[in-house]
Amino acid sequence: MMRFPGHIASLLIPFVFVAGCAGAGGLPGSPGPATTLPQTRSIQQTTARNAGLPERLFVANLSNSVSVYAASSNSPLSGITAGLTRVTNVYVDASGTLYVSNQGYRSDILEYKAGSSRPFKTLTKGFSVPGFIAVGTDGTMYVSDKQNGSIVVRVFRKGADLPNRTIVIPDAGYAVSCGGLTFDPSGDLIVGTFLPKTQTSHVFSIAPGSSRAQDLHLAELPGSQIAADAAGNIYVAGESGDIAVYAPNDQWPVRHMITSLNDQVYGGIAALPDGTLYVPSYTGGIYEFAPGASSGNVFSPLTQGNVDVAVGNW
Repeated sequence: MMRFPGHIASLLIPFVFVAGCAGAGGLPGSPGPATTLPQTRSIQQTTARNAGLPERLFVANLSNSVSVYAASSNSPLSGITAGLTRVTNVYVDASGTLYVSNQGYRSDILEYKAGSSRPFKTLTKGFSVPGFIAVGTDGTMYVSDKQNGSIVVRVFRKGADLPNRTIVIPDAGYAVSCGGLTFDPSGDLIVGTFLPKTQTSHVFSIAPGSSRAQDLHLAELPGSQIAADAAGNIYVAGESGDIAVYAPNDQWPVRHMITSLNDQVYGGIAALPDGTLYVPSYTGGIYEFAPGASSGNVFSPLTQGNVDVAVGNW
């Protein structure tokens, strides 16, 4: 696992995605000025999930790039731009394949082999506007999408070019958006949604092999961006920077995590098994929250338009 300790961000007590599968207001059109923050950081390598590949942090930028960070680096190790137009989501599976969702004048999903900056596969059919991606241990790929005013999840068998089934999430309405896909320790797919008209969020659970989404009825949701760790804790973030943490089987948050003053968090979040949390700031920088921490360290402060993060061996 990686750690990116750095400067401790300033606090505020009291995040989310894009047309088709966005967060609380969808992504803005262009980033504002970058927040000026110290760039000092280091990475502590611990147990890797795939010993054969180095662990990397991926940062999706709304313009047309994915930045790749390695250990002990204050700047990206490399960047991926080939095939990208308007990046909205990144995901790394257990085999080291990187998945990137594109939205813009074309909508597609690109796949990159470990260490490669050029896609080896592009998916263009079976979805309308691809949003968040999650890939199970059996290689099944789940892609959030919209259909007739509802959030749906397209399910692709391993290696398939088209989905074999669609799961409808029971939260419909004008501009409803998806805030993220993740898995809990039991393998259930967790889905976050947000409905702007009523300013309400929901988090749903789908058991492996099932097409039924069950509302977890989590209270005091700050948004719909979600992540989960190996202990079963669920992290839910809102665009204001408030992040609520729910313990297994609890419907009320057990604690809150907070980003910086006047920050804008519009993208997906990612958690390591030990509870380390990564949160992208649209105005500039990436937050890393140590397990149990309420405030985050900030690195890469000059990057703007950050909309998603992923950590994996690649």
